Amino acid sequence: MSYHTGMDPIWLIGGCALVIVAVVAVVAVVLVRRYRRQREIFIKFDTMAGPCRVFTIERKDGLVRVMNVAGTMQSATYLDDDTYCDLPYAYTRDYDSMFFAGVPVRDVLVLGGGGYSYPKHLIAHHPETYVTCVEIDPVITAIACRYFFVDRLFEEYDLDETGRLQLLEGDAREFLEETDERYDAIVNDCFSGMSLVESLVTQEAAQLYHEHLRENGVYLANVIGAIEGPRSRMMRRIMRTLASEFAHVYVLPGQPDILSNCDNNVVIATDGPWRFVGAIELEAWELAGAELLLDANTAEEDWTVLKA
Repeated sequence: MSYHTGMDPIWLIGGCALVIVAVVAVVAVVLVRRYRRQREIFIKFDTMAGPCRVFTIERKDGLVRVMNVAGTMQSATYLDDDTYCDLPYAYTRDYDSMFFAGVPVRDVLVLGGGGYSYPKHLIAHHPETYVTCVEIDPVITAIACRYFFVDRLFEEYDLDETGRLQLLEGDAREFLEETDERYDAIVNDCFSGMSLVESLVTQEAAQLYHEHLRENGVYLANVIGAIEGPRSRMMRRIMRTLASEFAHVYVLPGQPDILSNCDNNVVIATDGPWRFVGAIELEAWELAGAELLLDANTAEEDWTVLKA
């Protein structure tokens, strides 16, 4: 494992500057449009998960730079100075439900870096938090340094000095198996295109989450799919698997009025007495028909989340 440390905020995972040089070697297209203060870009990289495109879109709430990996939107950041640490996607804002529920959160583990939007948000808006983020692909982290303002975050919030944010390069499951640390919250935002990372949704993974949470801590995960109907099978299996380890399992729906639609939903598991506004709690009997997800069966599963 390696991490962001040292006095100079440009050094990240073996040196952000050095990683950027390596990334440039695999850049296929670089187009810079010299308008809107030179902030609109289109860049293409090769990553472990497939081709990554970074480009800028204009929304009603401002300019947003997005990271698209293998045809799927993975992360985004606002470009304005006052909002670059805010969250453009609704589901990432739902992660803050743990704060609204009154969970005492100091130490947070984030699995999957991408553009590091939620770690940035935690650092900027929850000054009491210390964040560890595990990202397997150094190219993704280098992109986040340069184009999603992670370098700026380290400098502006003096993170090398305070140690409030550690960026680790490695496999999330392996990290959980090797670390002895415990956390108040674990946020799982790992995806591979439109497929789940299978090693992070099995019963064995749920056991690891449980072991690495402090008493009454919370596990939160982004799960794309439907909550009801024919396309809810994988969602229900994920919740059933978490229910085998945790006392309570909830889902914050991306589309509360149409639960049969596929969307980004936030699944929450905890042993604590917390209540999450807008969340649906599924009791064990409601999930009884769903099969557990097990390490032994991962090779036989179809991990595309939108399958029925």
